[in-house]
Amino acid sequence: MSMAGRQEEKPKRVLILDEEPFIRDTLKLNLAGRGLQAEAEENETEARRALSGGSPPACVILDILHSRVDAYRFLQWLRSQPALAAVPVVILTFKDKDPETSFTYNVWVQAYITKPFVPREVSDRVAGLVAESETAARPAEGRF
Repeated sequence: MSMAGRQEEKPKRVLILDEEPFIRDTLKLNLAGRGLQAEAEENETEARRALSGGSPPACVILDILHSRVDAYRFLQWLRSQPALAAVPVVILTFKDKDPETSFTYNVWVQAYITKPFVPREVSDRVAGLVAESETAARPAEGRF
């Protein structure tokens, strides 16, 4: 197929919900190196608005200690939306896992990473989750 006949594939989108500008910028840079386009939202309302329109992101990175996001409520909402229910979620936070949060997050998220973190490890994990979710979605597309 000629280059003119191919549609240019858009970079896959990752939504970041973290209050720290340095962390958001570091993640954006590292994810771009993996071919992912990161977007950051300042609060839960903006995140819901960004997620409600258009195509779903390939992944969401969430700090559960974000002061302008009720993480439990946000995750419940995300999983209740048919178009977003399968979007991988990575928790990136200073909060260590404890028995109470461990069960909840094991049900709703695909990775739990504590800060401080190595940016490359986070971008590698996110890229891996995006690839896994694409692979898992492919067989379902061809069955019908």
